[in-house]
Amino acid sequence: MKKPMILLALAMMAGAILAEEAKSVPAAASTNQVSATKPKRRLRTLAEWEEHDRISELKRYGGIIRKAGSAHGKVVFLNAQKLFSKEDFKVALEDIDKNVHPQFEFTPVEKVDTVNMKRQLKELGAGVGVALVESGELPALLVAPDEGWAVVNVTALAVDGAAREKLVRRANVELLRAFALASGGAFLARGPNVLRNDIRGVRDLDRVDDVSIGPEALYSLRQTLPLFGVVPWKQETYRKAVKEGWAPSPTNEYQKAIWNQIRSIPTNPIKITP
Repeated sequence: MKKPMILLALAMMAGAILAEEAKSVPAAASTNQVSATKPKRRLRTLAEWEEHDRISELKRYGGIIRKAGSAHGKVVFLNAQKLFSKEDFKVALEDIDKNVHPQFEFTPVEKVDTVNMKRQLKELGAGVGVALVESGELPALLVAPDEGWAVVNVTALAVDGAAREKLVRRANVELLRAFALASGGAFLARGPNVLRNDIRGVRDLDRVDDVSIGPEALYSLRQTLPLFGVVPWKQETYRKAVKEGWAPSPTNEYQKAIWNQIRSIPTNPIKITP
């Protein structure tokens, strides 16, 4: 009887020792616990997403190209003011180039004849023109849509002493409005872009959320610009240009793959009559 009692006592002592040792072991060293947390997946930045989308589009379509010789006529921006530089109008000019893509020039001039601007445009060989001036008398925007010109008075944009960054944004909004309206665009009903129809003063320009012309007006401009003698560039994906037969030779591996793929398709496949 003594032997079983001794064994039971020894077993209880061993269990107590093991329990005490387990308490002294750090939690990270326990075999029943994960030693390290799984690192979180890093989210892509906006620039990385844009680059990812650019590469994806390039692989699929080969990029966007313009057909040589397809553009005719031009738009001129006559710069007769010194408050803003050409670089300050980068947002507006890039929007026009990317979405409307006419031939255009940003030309410094000493003076703009706001009475006979149509004649001035004709002398420059332009179908549509927007003048940028400094005047203490003119309103912020003058438009002659029947003659294809507009005048932006940058002095009026700064009448309330706004900060420089806000002034530059206003100038881009007003330049886009001037171009769109002079080219045949129309006011939209409170849209988020520059052609919203509730602008009644320069402070209202600050409420424009999207500094762009907007899709509805772009459609209108493509119909009306040719009426002024301005035909924008024909712009398509490289894939479509290859299919239509006017694409230039490929300049990168993605375009080369598209070129070889489409040109390997027989134009007159053999037809088997059943």
